[in-house]
Amino acid sequence: MVLFSAVLLTACGTTYIEIQRPEIIREFGSPKFSVTPGDVLKVTRTKTCRTGEGVCWEVLKVKTGEIGYVFAEEMKKWHRVYSEGQ
Repeated sequence: MVLFSAVLLTACGTTYIEIQRPEIIREFGSPKFSVTPGDVLKVTRTKTCRTGEGVCWEVLKVKTGEIGYVFAEEMKKWHRVYSEGQ
């Protein structure tokens, strides 16, 4: 179900995440950069997480061009996730 909803979301156009609370964005399990409320991340790729369970998104911080990875379900739970045109 998780994979299906993530695929469906990204199939509708470019997906964005509007940050609602501070977060640390990671790469290979290590902190890479932080985001604060109002920052926008663009989902550039959907993949299975490194643990082999769940869906992760590769994200681009629109302001700076930094790239990292997030858990899709966590982003949907705590932040505003929307597709282009919504």
